[in-house]
Amino acid sequence: MQELVDMNHMEPLTETINQALYMPHHPVIKESRVTTKLRVVFNASAKTTSGNSLNDALFVGPQLQQDLVAILMRFRTHRYAVTAGVAKMYRQVCVSSKHLDLQRIVWRNDPSLPIQDYRMLHVTYGVAAASHLAVKSLQQTTKYSSNKSEQPAKVILKDFYMDDLLTGTSCKNELQMLQRNVSDILSEGGFELRKWASNCVELNENISNASKSISHYIAEGKDVHALGLIWDTEADNFTFAVNLKQPPDVLTKRARFGVPKVEWDDVVPDAIATQWFQHRSELRDLVNLKVNRWLGTGTFGSSTELHIFSDVQYPMFAGTDSTITLAWLQAHPSRWVTFIANRVADVQEVLPPNCWNHVRSEQNPADCASRGVTPSELLSHQLWWTGPAFLRTNKQFWKQTASKHHTTEVGARNNVPVHVVNPDEHWSALTNYSSY
Repeated sequence: MQELVDMNHMEPLTETINQALYMPHHPVIKESRVTTKLRVVFNASAKTTSGNSLNDALFVGPQLQQDLVAILMRFRTHRYAVTAGVAKMYRQVCVSSKHLDLQRIVWRNDPSLPIQDYRMLHVTYGVAAASHLAVKSLQQTTKYSSNKSEQPAKVILKDFYMDDLLTGTSCKNELQMLQRNVSDILSEGGFELRKWASNCVELNENISNASKSISHYIAEGKDVHALGLIWDTEADNFTFAVNLKQPPDVLTKRARFGVPKVEWDDVVPDAIATQWFQHRSELRDLVNLKVNRWLGTGTFGSSTELHIFSDVQYPMFAGTDSTITLAWLQAHPSRWVTFIANRVADVQEVLPPNCWNHVRSEQNPADCASRGVTPSELLSHQLWWTGPAFLRTNKQFWKQTASKHHTTEVGARNNVPVHVVNPDEHWSALTNYSSY
């Protein structure tokens, strides 16, 4: 809290006004963080005497960044990759002066001192619109920058997930130039990138030379966090952290969801409890799971194919075989009931019907996810990690142009009777009394 005052992110007040709102606040401690282990969270959702809160009166704002999966998938396509984080991102964005009194708090540096009123001068963690305002400011900095390079601007707009940057290139020299340009552009808006990490030795050396006067400018160690995963920059693979809490002494349905015909606080049957504890113990095996970060794409002379497998099921209809889904996708959406038609229309906007093929369950990797596998099975599950064997043969049936027609009546609209009118017959009254 004192840091907020010292950095001029919070100011003391002496006067009391009617048009003001006070937010409670509390500390959140995260020992795994390298830089800020304690973060102050402000509760803008706390109800006032009117029964409403500040967040009740705020719009959250539209999503401005791509989803986590898209960013991670793109991160895996680069031969040389780099990550970084914006230091105190929210605090770099000022709040309009007319709204400052809606971000008041009370605090004292010592229990012996009287309570003091303060107000937050910058975007505050815990306010509904904070994420949108911070991201919008980051992107506006790019648009107004004096650096007009297209590639770094594209990276800032597409490769950030909140304050985390995950990007890369196919060339070492290009990566080093990208790192400098992204840093220069964001520094114009007061956004400082720190905790840089890369699998490019040359870039790490350059960053190390520039980091002597900046705290935490480069990440410590070879293992860095990357959107919930751990990236080993030396081996260039993803690993997983497994932190399990102490299991309950008595296993109830509340502790283990999905037990049928058992009330929330009833003890589950012994067979289910044994199965649950076995599954829980196997979760520790996931620390041994290693996934290559780089997919091998982007090199000269290489070619890439993307195959998507799905186990599509609509339980509200009888019969859930995937050939039914193929029949849905091959027909016009108007042929199906509304629930199916809307989804078929969405899919057909992305991929034409001839892109879809039928694959048997025993060859479908998606079945591994929908039916489930144990953690120990997952570690060496060939179908999940390498796909079906036919992908590695010369017989590429999915590229065949022959018709792959499927039909079904499941989910079809009911026939509607209509009356057909002969357009050659006219009502004589119109021709006699009107010149339409």
